Amino acid sequence: MDYSGMRRNLVVVLTAAALLIPAMAAHADERPWREVPLPSLWPEFQISELAGAGPGEAWIAGYEGKSCVSWSVPGWGNPSVCSMNAIVRKWNGTAWENKNPPGLWNLQVEDLEASSRTNVWLTGQNLQGRYLARWDGTRWTQITTPPGCFYPHNLHPVGQDELWASFSGSAWGDSCVARWKAGTWQVHPFSARTIDFIGSPAPGEVHISTNTVEGLNTRATLRFTGSGWEPAPTPASHPSLSLAGGGALYYRVWNREDTLKVTTAGTETIPAAPNGASPFLLDDLGRLWASDASPTLYRYDAPAWVPVPTGAPSAYSVTSLPESSGVLWTLSATGSPPAYRAHTNG
Repeated sequence: MDYSGMRRNLVVVLTAAALLIPAMAAHADERPWREVPLPSLWPEFQISELAGAGPGEAWIAGYEGKSCVSWSVPGWGNPSVCSMNAIVRKWNGTAWENKNPPGLWNLQVEDLEASSRTNVWLTGQNLQGRYLARWDGTRWTQITTPPGCFYPHNLHPVGQDELWASFSGSAWGDSCVARWKAGTWQVHPFSARTIDFIGSPAPGEVHISTNTVEGLNTRATLRFTGSGWEPAPTPASHPSLSLAGGGALYYRVWNREDTLKVTTAGTETIPAAPNGASPFLLDDLGRLWASDASPTLYRYDAPAWVPVPTGAPSAYSVTSLPESSGVLWTLSATGSPPAYRAHTNG
């Protein structure tokens, strides 16, 4: 089964969920975790993004050399202007390679996503405006956004050469979703306030979770039909689609502690993960993972969550490497100024 279309980044979201089912002891055959030394960067740096692109290939992005100048203006306080150098690095299995795209001066990186070695996407903004670029396995190309779609918010790369993304439209609150394939955009607009999530439960399928025009608290899940959008069946009391992959849709709401896994075979209730960890990642084997920003990840082995120690001090970002038989990477930051560390079980 092809899991290349799923979103691979785990966003750590802490909740007050209690442990409903005691976690079993970690498997004796768990892969050992190790620390991967990060590249040398200029002082005043930050690593904010992590993505997996293939076996032995992980990507990070952020900035280095941040410098700010402040001045006093009567009646205006103490404004400041900052400059920095954006950084993009690729781990090739043995070392970090500098893969900075063109036009990165003073760029604030906002998202880095990948679905394969030939389909890595980066978005951000600087004084020149919004920035969107794609790595095709050999070089970066800056991509012009489609007509009527201005500010990219959600990047969802699929396969070797495809991207689904949501954008702000020309007026406040307007949104559009566009598909990039082999150098061409196709725009699939609809009326919505915000788009929170884009995901693919299976190859050739795309779903979005959105606030509709009826109200900020009116949730909807929509399915792409090939030419437009139609409402997708949504479980009662679970209006928010938070994960899609492996032939399943995962729904959650904040006032419940469980998660619903919906497939063509039916609906399964998954208990809350320990310590309120949130299940927002499927690895390339289709296994569900959760994190609570601690040294331990949790993997769902039905009917319970299994703790998996990583050795990382705190995993604020976790990603899966495609076609790698379950390899994960984590990023951690501790202290002030923060000390960054990367760990992997690959």
